[in-house]
Amino acid sequence: MSRNRVWDDVRALAATGTTVFLTTQTLDEAESLADRIAVLRAGRLVADGTAEELIAAVGGQRLSLLDSEGIEVRGIDTDGTAASLARALSSLHAHEEELHVALRSPSLDDAFIALTQTHQEVAP
Repeated sequence: MSRNRVWDDVRALAATGTTVFLTTQTLDEAESLADRIAVLRAGRLVADGTAEELIAAVGGQRLSLLDSEGIEVRGIDTDGTAASLARALSSLHAHEEELHVALRSPSLDDAFIALTQTHQEVAP
């Protein structure tokens, strides 16, 4: 059975008011099909809510410094305010001033990583 067929069947069941408990490790599947998402780490519930609520919990925006091919060379997390962006830009090293800049909001992937990383796994 194809993935699209399963997705159609899940949507059809949910449309009738049936509760569907779906387990997945595919975040696009969860975001597309689920009204609510529960995130587990080491077998324990660490968060649950809509995709929008989980993303909002991460908050802020990421200032991405991109090379000429569009690859992120460095990312700086901000709270999305002008003051925070100014601080991020003022922290650039001389060799980074020629890089391209993009500002992006967090995704469900970003929220999942933030919610499931342990303090030891967070990169300096």
